[in-house]
This record gives sequence, structure tokens and C-alpha cells, in this order.
Amino acid sequence: MSNDTGSHRLPEFDMGPIFESIQRANERLLQDAAQAMSNIAQSVVQQGSMQRAFSQALQQVVHQQTQALQEAFAAFAELADQRLEEARSASKAIGPPLIEADFWIPPSAAFELSHRLKTLVDNGQATPDNIRAAIVEYYEAEAFSQLRDMVESWEDNPQFAGRLHIIKDALDAHIAGKYSLSIPALLPQVEGILTSIVGKRNPKVDGGMEKWAGAAIEKGYGTLELEVYKDALIRYITGIKFYGSIRPDYFTPVEYSNWLKTNGLKGSQVLNRHAILHGVQIDYASKENSLRAFFILDVLAWISGDGQ
Repeated sequence: MSNDTGSHRLPEFDMGPIFESIQRANERLLQDAAQAMSNIAQSVVQQGSMQRAFSQALQQVVHQQTQALQEAFAAFAELADQRLEEARSASKAIGPPLIEADFWIPPSAAFELSHRLKTLVDNGQATPDNIRAAIVEYYEAEAFSQLRDMVESWEDNPQFAGRLHIIKDALDAHIAGKYSLSIPALLPQVEGILTSIVGKRNPKVDGGMEKWAGAAIEKGYGTLELEVYKDALIRYITGIKFYGSIRPDYFTPVEYSNWLKTNGLKGSQVLNRHAILHGVQIDYASKENSLRAFFILDVLAWISGDGQ
């Protein structure tokens, strides 16, 4: 997203019918112009005044096509309002299931993903497993095209410039199913970009990374649909699943694994950067966790790219 607009990305809509309407208006413009020229020729013969005939014909064509384009753009605005309302409705419906699934909609995602999840809600099938499976399927489809596009969208972001070679290696590892490589490659990039965004902080005064991350996300989200997804993200980021503190007596692989089980958690759904990067959490390598790392980077790209 460009820094020049200062606005959030809107859901992607199917504007085909509107563009077809505009194309038809243009085709009518050409037809009417040809007819107008024919009328001019007749008027020259009948009236002997080419200037007056041309002026009258031109005014008629402009009036007709201006009206046609106004109707087309009015339909465009109406469809846009309709799709935005659908996006808001979908975001409210899928917010709670996303929290249960420990996922959120990344800012760069098209509305199609929200629509798919909303369909699960409408059909009474929005279990955490189904939500996770739908998100994974969406980002694996068409040779991981959506995930590739996400990473490509970060190329113009200065916060990502010196890190893209690492991130692209992680993308290759993710596509190859080597999540034990993609995740530890991405987590330090999350922390490095986050600290660049929030600046130098004093943990004793400002709190730890969970506080900084929560504050940055809180500030960076603006639209209604993103507000709903933000809640799921902040819960994940600030809890024990990502930045939450771990008691020292649990900081061994065995004790940490038992601690997760005590809290009803599985390592495949926990992305605690401290435990992973210190070799304490060793069962982190799942495609869901790898996607979460990319999603967090997408949030940071959104925030930093928006000048926040």
C-alpha cells in the first residue's frame, strides 16, 4: 500500500459488471459520434451551416454520454457501498471464531478470504480446525500465489528492504514444507522491524515486547473490519503464545512442553519467539505457525507503510 494515500486497503470487489457498463457507454459514445458526423453532413447540405450543425451534434453527444457515465459511476458507488457493508458484516461474524483458532486476517488479504470464513460461520462449521484449514488452503492455492503476493507487496517498504533476502528464503522453506527453517528465520525479522517501528524503549518503564507490540498494533489499525481482526491478533501477540513471559522454572524443553499441556495448548499452535529461539520449544514446526509469522510481518508492513 502506498504511503501517499494514507488510507487502508479496501476489500477487493468484483467490479466486472460496472466496467462492462462503462465499456458499453464508451461504445455508445463512438456510435453516437459516427451518427453525429453523418447528421452534420446532412445538415451541411440542408442548412448550409457546418459550424452550427457540428455544435448541435456535439452538444447532443456530450449530453447523452455524460448521462450514461453518471449512471455507470452511480452503480459503481452503490456496489462499493454494498461490498463494504458485506465486509463489515463478515468481520463481525468471524471475529470470535478467529480468536478461538488463534488466527487473524492479515491486512493484505483480499475480501475473498473473509467471505470463505463467513460461509463457514453461516453453515455452523466455524470450528477452530476448520478456520485454520480454510486459511491454510487459501494461502496454498495456485502455487501459494496469495502468500507470494503478500511478500512481494513488502518490497517497497524501507523497514523490509535489508531483510527481504531472508524473508524470501523463509518463503521458499515454507513452500517446501520446511517450517522448522521458515519460522526461526522469520521471528528475528518480526522483532527487528517491531523495534524499528516503536523505537528504543525501557522495559522497566514501558513493559516488555508484548506491551510494545500491543501498542503498535493498537495504533496501526483503523477501519471497522480491521478493528475486529485486531482483537484476535493482540490476544495472540501479547499472550503466552507469542511474547508472553515464561517462568524460569519452566524454561526447559520438558517443563515447557508440560506447561503448555497444563494450559491446554499445543506447540503446533504456539509461536513463542523466546522459547523457540532459545531452543526450549522444539515442536513449533507447523504450517499454521509459519503462516502466523508471515501474517505478523504483514501487519508490521501495514503499520510501517502507513506512516504509523
